[in-house]
Amino acid sequence: MSTVRIGVIGAGNMGADHAANLHRFVSGAAVTVVADVDGERAASVAAALPGARATGDAYALIADAEVDAVVIASHDSTHAALTVAARLLPRRSAP
Repeated sequence: MSTVRIGVIGAGNMGADHAANLHRFVSGAAVTVVADVDGERAASVAAALPGARATGDAYALIADAEVDAVVIASHDSTHAALTVAARLLPRRSAP
């Protein structure tokens, strides 16, 4: 089975929980990037995940070649624009 590399946008309570749960409980998933407007908060969440890195730019996460799927856990007001941006980028095909 190949690994699905996941980017998590939002490093507040919900985003941090999603990232931790993906790491602990989802076989074949690896959180590779965590984004948050608060760069220190993103770095704190990423530091708890092996191999993950942080960014303050959600759109950079979406465009990152090391991200196959995106979890959006940022403020509700950002969901529509981030979803559209994530949908517009091609992703690798499933094996």
